[in-house]
Amino acid sequence: MKKLILIISLCVGVFATPPIIQHTISDDGFTVIPLQFGFPFYGKTFTHSVMYDNGVVGFFDPVANLGCNPAIQFCGGQNWSSVNPSTNTGPAFNYMIAPLFADLAPNSQTRYLTQGDNTFQRYMWENIHEYYSGGSRLNTFGLEIFPSGDANTYYQNVNMMSSNIFIGSIGNASQGEWDKKAYYPANTVVNHVDDWSIIGSGPIDPCLTDPLSSISCPGYSTAYMAQQCTINPLYDSSCPGYPQAYYNQQCTLSALYDSGCPGYNEAYFYYVCTDNPLYDIGCPGYATAYFNQQCSINPLYSTDCSGYAEAYFLLQCSLNPLYANTCPGYEVAYHAQQCELNPLYATDCPLYAVTIAKQVIATNSSSVAAETTAISPTEPVTVVTVPTVSSAETNPVTIATTPPSTTSVSSVTSPISVVNPPKVTLMEPKVESKVENKVEAKKEDKKDTKAVNVAKVKEEMINKGKTLADDMSKAATLEAQQQVQSQVLGAMGYVAGVDTYYKSLYSVQPFYIQEQVYKYSKIQDSKMGKRNNFAQQLLHQKMIDSQYRINDLKSQSYKGGNYGN
Repeated sequence: MKKLILIISLCVGVFATPPIIQHTISDDGFTVIPLQFGFPFYGKTFTHSVMYDNGVVGFFDPVANLGCNPAIQFCGGQNWSSVNPSTNTGPAFNYMIAPLFADLAPNSQTRYLTQGDNTFQRYMWENIHEYYSGGSRLNTFGLEIFPSGDANTYYQNVNMMSSNIFIGSIGNASQGEWDKKAYYPANTVVNHVDDWSIIGSGPIDPCLTDPLSSISCPGYSTAYMAQQCTINPLYDSSCPGYPQAYYNQQCTLSALYDSGCPGYNEAYFYYVCTDNPLYDIGCPGYATAYFNQQCSINPLYSTDCSGYAEAYFLLQCSLNPLYANTCPGYEVAYHAQQCELNPLYATDCPLYAVTIAKQVIATNSSSVAAETTAISPTEPVTVVTVPTVSSAETNPVTIATTPPSTTSVSSVTSPISVVNPPKVTLMEPKVESKVENKVEAKKEDKKDTKAVNVAKVKEEMINKGKTLADDMSKAATLEAQQQVQSQVLGAMGYVAGVDTYYKSLYSVQPFYIQEQVYKYSKIQDSKMGKRNNFAQQLLHQKMIDSQYRINDLKSQSYKGGNYGN
C-alpha cells in the first residue's frame, strides 16, 4: 500500500510538470527515446535511449557509434531468452539496464509510458503479461535515470513463473562490465522483486570519452580529422584512402578523366561524336552532319541543301548569262547577242561601223551602176529611111539594129548585129553623113555626162570615207577599228566604174594584158627596194593607169567596129 501511494504521488507531483507520453510497442519490439541530457554510463555518455517490450532500456550513441543499434541488429531487449550475462558477451547485450528482462508481451490493458526533461527520464511498463501465461499474469514496474548517472527501479506488481529473468545492468559485456542484481531460471515462480538503484560517479568528463564533445578538448583536432576522414576520405589529402577516393571521384564526374575509368571507351566515343558527328558513322547525328558537310562543299549536292536555289541559279548564269534577266552580266550578254544577230542594234556593237561602211559602199556601188546604165548606149537606134536610085524599084531600104537591154551591164559591151542590105547606090550621101554626125554628137554628150557623174560619185565616196574615219575612232575594240579602217581605205581609194568595166572586160578577154611592165628600164634587185613603199605606190598607180588605157582602147574599138580583134 505504501509503494502504491509512492507511485501515485510521483505521477501526480513529479510527473505533473513534464508530459507523460504513451507509446505503441509490439511483442519483442522497441521505441527510441531521445535524452535531453547526457547520461554517463560505464564510462560513456549517451544521448539516446531505447525502450524495449521485454523490460530493458538500452543506450546507443549514433555519433560515437556506442552501444547496440536496434535498427541493424537484435539487441538484448529483443533476445529475451538469454541466460547469465557472463555467457552472452556479444554487442547485442552492451550498455543496458534491465529492471525485468524476461519474455513479456502486450495485451489490451498494457501501456508503455515515458516522461522526462533535462533533469530526469522515466520509463514505465504497465499491465504487461508474461508471454506463456495467456494474459493472466500481469506485471507493472519502472526505471528512472538522471544526468548524474544515478538510476532507480521500482516494482508495483510482479507475477512470473515460466521464462528466464535477469535483473541488473551491463556495460561492455566483452570486458566483463556488468552488475547482476538477480537471476531466475525458467519455471521459477517470482511474485516479488525489491527496488534497487545505481549510484553514479557524477558527470563524466566528456573529453575523456569523446574528444569531439568540445573544441577545447585535448585531441579535438586529431579526433575531428579522423572523424572527417572516416566520413569522407576526400576531406583532406592526408586522409587514408585519399588517392583512391579522389580517382573514383574524378571518374564519377567524368569517365574521360583516365582511360582506366569505368565507361571510358563509351564516354570517349560520345565526346568525339559530340565534337564532330562525322567521326564515325555510328555517331548520333552522323547523317545530318554528312548532309550539311556536302551541302557546304557544294550546295548543288541535293535540292534540299540550304542555298541550292541560289547555287543552281548562279550555275545556269555562269553557263549562259541569258538564263535570266537577273543573271550577273545579263545586260552585256544580251547586248552581245543582239549585236551578233544585228550589228546595227547599237552604235557600240563591234561590227556596227563595218556594217555601216558596207552599206555605204553597197549603196554607192548601186548608184554608180545605175549611172553607168544611164549613160550606156541603151537607146534604140533610129530607123533611117534612105531613098534608093533604081529604075526597077523605089522602095526604101531599112537598116535594123537590136537595142541592148537596159538592165544588164554585159549588154552594153555586146556587139551590135547589123543587117547589111543589098548593095545599092545612095542617091543622097549627104543624108548619111548627117545621120552619122547626129550619132557622134549624142555620144559626146553622154561622155561628158559620165565624167560629171564619176566626179560626183568619187567626191561622195571621199566624204563617206571621212565619216567612216570618225566611226573608226569610236570603235569599241582594236579589231573593230581595223575592220573600219579597211573599209575607209577602200572607200577613199574607190574608182567609179572600175567594177563595171572589169565585168564587161572579163567576158571577152583576160583581165590583164600580157605585156612587160619594165620594158625599157631595169630596177635594181635589192631587198630595200622591194620594201620601198613609194615604189609600191608607183606600181599601183601604173596599174590603174594601164586599166584606164585599156578602157580607152576599148572605146576606140567601139568606134572602129572591130570589137575583140
